[in-house]
Amino acid sequence: MAEKKQNPVTMVILLVVIAISLAFVVKTLMPKRSPKPKVDWICEECEYTFIAPIQTESKECPKCGGEVVRIYYYYDNVNGEIFEAYRSKPNPEAQKYEPGKEGEAPPPMMFEEMVLYKVLGGEWTKKRPMEITSPKGVTDQSELEYCPPTSDKRKEKAD
Repeated sequence: MAEKKQNPVTMVILLVVIAISLAFVVKTLMPKRSPKPKVDWICEECEYTFIAPIQTESKECPKCGGEVVRIYYYYDNVNGEIFEAYRSKPNPEAQKYEPGKEGEAPPPMMFEEMVLYKVLGGEWTKKRPMEITSPKGVTDQSELEYCPPTSDKRKEKAD
């Protein structure tokens, strides 16, 4: 009996199908990366606000190149409004721990020393604002909730 020759086009199609199948299997088996959390930023110079991922080092304004700081928004459940509660930025005067000799413990450093905070109309301070007040006068902390860019409250207000 004579053996039947394979058509070269059929072989190419078969190889393409196998390659696509392998790529699909590899993609589904790879761990999925979670997106970086996004937060609100504002430029200290031009007051331009935007949403971008959290970064530990300082960021530059995409509009003017100025220093940007993080804004914390909260939702007032009583009045149904989102408002800016405070801003934060790294404290340039905070001492950073640099590993020295083996076995040397890092100096005690509180989080408040690493970050500066500022309420609207206030000055930069190391003290974290613990009591947030809504512009509408709500001071009951249980009626206020943190409102990040991915919050459902933000999506509702945008619609």
